[in-house]
Amino acid sequence: MIEKIESSIIRWKRKTNPKVLGIIFFCIFGFFTIFSMEMTNNFKRQKQLVQDEYNRSMYEMTGYIKNVDLNLSKIQIITDKSLKITTLADIWRQSNLAKENLANLPIIQNNMGKTSKYLTQVSDFSFSLMKSVSRDKPITEEQYKEIKMLNTSSTELLKVCNNIFDDLNTGRLKWDEVAKLGNEQLDEDVAISDIQSIAKTFVEYEGLIYDGAYSNHITDLKPKSLSETVVTEEQAKTNIMTIFGEESVEYVNYKGENTNQLQLLEFELKLKDSANIREIYMTKNDGKLYLMISDKTVTEQKITVDNAKELGKNFLKGMGIDNVTDTYYIITDNLVTINYAAIQDTVILYPDLVKVKIALDNGEICSVETGGYTYNHVNRDNLLPKLSIEDAEKKVNKSIKIESKNLALIPTESKRELLVYEFKGAIEQKKCIVYINALTGEEENILMIIETPNGTLTM
Repeated sequence: MIEKIESSIIRWKRKTNPKVLGIIFFCIFGFFTIFSMEMTNNFKRQKQLVQDEYNRSMYEMTGYIKNVDLNLSKIQIITDKSLKITTLADIWRQSNLAKENLANLPIIQNNMGKTSKYLTQVSDFSFSLMKSVSRDKPITEEQYKEIKMLNTSSTELLKVCNNIFDDLNTGRLKWDEVAKLGNEQLDEDVAISDIQSIAKTFVEYEGLIYDGAYSNHITDLKPKSLSETVVTEEQAKTNIMTIFGEESVEYVNYKGENTNQLQLLEFELKLKDSANIREIYMTKNDGKLYLMISDKTVTEQKITVDNAKELGKNFLKGMGIDNVTDTYYIITDNLVTINYAAIQDTVILYPDLVKVKIALDNGEICSVETGGYTYNHVNRDNLLPKLSIEDAEKKVNKSIKIESKNLALIPTESKRELLVYEFKGAIEQKKCIVYINALTGEEENILMIIETPNGTLTM
């Protein structure tokens, strides 16, 4: 039988042209090569889609755990009942969302039992407390101790998430490596604080670019600080020359109108002592500087942030924005962005914010944004508290060591403004700000202060 097959193949070879045979084999080889390449590319695409999904789950889980950690810190110092309920509800929601994203990660879930169990405990405990507080039952000392223990664990868990996230972003780890490390090195009895073998270096997680407390409040549809007086292109150009000094300006070119929510006149500005081209937007009503944008590379810091704060304040004074105080700042690439709030009768007006970006090599004013001030600044009539500052201080958690206190006006999501006492202090080395309504005595909000090498963050 085999001999017959061999003889048939030999006869076929003799009859077939060698060139045709070569072409046939070449086509077969090419087909399998292309097929293999396509299969490989499909595999890579599918793998990338899976990697992207893992990245999304990790990013979202880290954000939820960060919010849980912050709210667990806040709940220890909140005294207002309604604020306690909303904060506990948020802890319950965020911990559940974190657990859902944890389940999507490529680590054997039995090995992540402690983490999953912890998030379940946080969820159940916060939900139970929320119901208890809503029934006018106070949080007991024992429950506060449990909250503190959960807070400690959440801080440790956040460090672990930051470690993994940082290593993944820098390419030190891939998701298949995370799965391998997790499956080999984690077990059911490992505590959250011991899951350190997954990552190598802790980098502080600061989330999205920070603009400062109350910098993203809802602006009114009509700018309160502007009149009905419309200026010409030449009048706006003259105002620019006045702000920067005519002797300092190389040229100002008009580029046209920019009409969106607010009518603006757009200019291009070049100063004699700067290589930067600045985009300037002046309001068509009154001809005031609304926005200035420019780019600059700053290689080293030569002036202090305090120097920059004074330079920014002087620049705003030249714009006609006087009587402001600096509130928060953040440094990025040796450029400091400082938030200034207007002051009226010693009351800090947080809705009336101006942002100024300053180069820390020579103090050059690079960018200015006056949106909050333009839309909200007017002289307020009712800035007199009904509650004394002493009575307001009694509403603050007794565990907080108060470092400063003053009156402030803060915006709400419903476009209202609240007159409050602002108490800045610390509790067990954690800095915070407590806002007590100056009219009703209710605790309106609590912000946690995070000091970083690049500035002060509030959350």
